Amino acid sequence: MIKKDKIILVFYIVLGFSVVAGLSYVDSTFEKNNLPDVLPKQITSVVVERDVDIGQQDLFLAFQDIQNYPLILPYSVLDIEVTKMDGNTIFTKATVIERGIKRSLDLKHQFEPYSTYEIEVLDGDAKGTNVKLILEGDSTQTHLTTEIDLKLKGILTSFLFVPTDNLHHGVNTITDAFVTSAKVHGDEYLKAVDEIYRTTLFRQADANGLLAYSTLLRENKITVDEIRQELLESDEYFLIKLKPNEVKSLEELNPN
Repeated sequence: MIKKDKIILVFYIVLGFSVVAGLSYVDSTFEKNNLPDVLPKQITSVVVERDVDIGQQDLFLAFQDIQNYPLILPYSVLDIEVTKMDGNTIFTKATVIERGIKRSLDLKHQFEPYSTYEIEVLDGDAKGTNVKLILEGDSTQTHLTTEIDLKLKGILTSFLFVPTDNLHHGVNTITDAFVTSAKVHGDEYLKAVDEIYRTTLFRQADANGLLAYSTLLRENKITVDEIRQELLESDEYFLIKLKPNEVKSLEELNPN
């Protein structure tokens, strides 16, 4: 699960907790105080389990489809390049969105076909962070366990204080994106509609839109270009304040 590559999944889903982290730091500078213990506890590991209605092999292949990450997680992964492959280990360089800034990140992927998929961050303030996906199931359903070991420093330290419920919600949101991608993969009409949503509104297609547009497309009552144009003219599109391709790196923001 994790916004976005999946390692970034959890870190950048929930913002605004830097203030809480700052308060925790100030509180720690006093040896004694009489204030109630109301600040959230530091989290270094998270485990999320859930059942999803997709076959184990299909879901694994969706996670393993590294080149498709920018489409599945458009607000997290802008680009990803495989730099080295060695058996069941893959090294990648991903361009990700970190707190509204574009940056590069080196990742290590390890897997056992259809049962486990693991990603480790190799550099930056999340170096050493690890996400392990454990898949158990059959051809129709999968029990997915997501184990996250957080190693954060610098500006990312604040995310160690994100409420557990928010982390679980973030993981489940990411999982849903991969599940939808896996489900539509075998149907050219469903896949076409989902890809239009992801490249136009930068999210997976909702159930109603997916069904309605794929049915019209299947019956030759609408074209791919017409679907895209309708989405481009929608209120949702005009409310998008920052599109993924508009995110800039620190060097681009401050060229001098």
